[in-house]
Amino acid sequence: MEKQTLNFYNASIATSIDVPITFTLDGSILDFPNENDRGKETHICTVHNARETIKAPTLAYEGFQLFNHDIKFDDVSDDAQLESNVDLLQRFIQKQTGATSALFLGHVVRQENFDRHKPSTFVHADWSGERVQKLGVEDDPLILTNSDITSDRVRHLIEEKDHWSLFNIWIPLKTVVNRPLALCDVHSVEHDDVIHNLRFKDPDSDQKAAKGNILSLKFREYYRWFYYPLMQSNELLIFKQFDSVEGAASFIPVFHTAFKVVDDNDQRFPMRESIELRFLAAK
Repeated sequence: MEKQTLNFYNASIATSIDVPITFTLDGSILDFPNENDRGKETHICTVHNARETIKAPTLAYEGFQLFNHDIKFDDVSDDAQLESNVDLLQRFIQKQTGATSALFLGHVVRQENFDRHKPSTFVHADWSGERVQKLGVEDDPLILTNSDITSDRVRHLIEEKDHWSLFNIWIPLKTVVNRPLALCDVHSVEHDDVIHNLRFKDPDSDQKAAKGNILSLKFREYYRWFYYPLMQSNELLIFKQFDSVEGAASFIPVFHTAFKVVDDNDQRFPMRESIELRFLAAK
C-alpha cells in the first residue's frame, strides 16, 4: 500500500447555491482551475497496489477489474480503426459482464499536455441519478458523444431489457507512469458519503453556477482505494458507473480520479495518454 494525495471537494461548499464550486466542465475534463480553488480539499489516502493484493479486485465485488487485451489503438484519430475497435470492445464487455447486447455511448482521449481533455484529478463518478433518469429521454452531448446513436435507440434498449448497466472502459495508449487511475471499492462507500448535487461553473464563462450531472465524495478515511501501476497498452480497466437493479437513488458507482505519482515537469517520464469509452450493457 502507498500514501497518495487525492483531491476532494468540501461538501458544504460543493452543494452551496451562494458559493458555487468552479471547475472546467466540457464533458471530458473535470478539474480544478488552480491550486487554490475554493472548496478544494487534498487528503493523504492509502492507495493499494491492486497488482499485489492477495485477491484481485473484480467487477462483481469491488466494481472494477483489470483485463488483458489485444486490441490496437495505433491512431485514435482514425475513425475506421475506432469503429472496428468499438465492435471488438462491445463483444469484450458482453463476454465479461454476461450482457446480451452493448451500446457504445461515446469516448474521450486524454493527454496531460492537452488544453482540454486532460486527466481528471478530483474524485468523481460520471452519472448522477438525475443524469441516469434522463438517459434515453433527453440528449446528453457532454457524455453521449457517439453521433451514430439517438436517445430513441438508447430508450428502446433500456425498455426492452430488465437489467442494464453503464460501464467505462479505460485503456492506456502507452505505459502509464504519471496520473494513473485510482478506483474506490464500492463496498467501502456509504450512501451518506456521496455528494449528489455538486454545483459547477466554467471559469471561462459568466453564466451562473448550475447543478452538475456528476457525483463526488466527501472525504472519509475508511475508503479502500486501488490502482494499477505502470499499466500497459495491452491492459484495460472496466469499471461500473450504474446498475439498474439497484436503481438511481441507491446505486454506488466506482468513484475514480487520476493522481500525481511523479513531478509533472519531470521530462524523464512520458505524459499520460489514454482513451476511455462508455458503454450501456444490457441482459
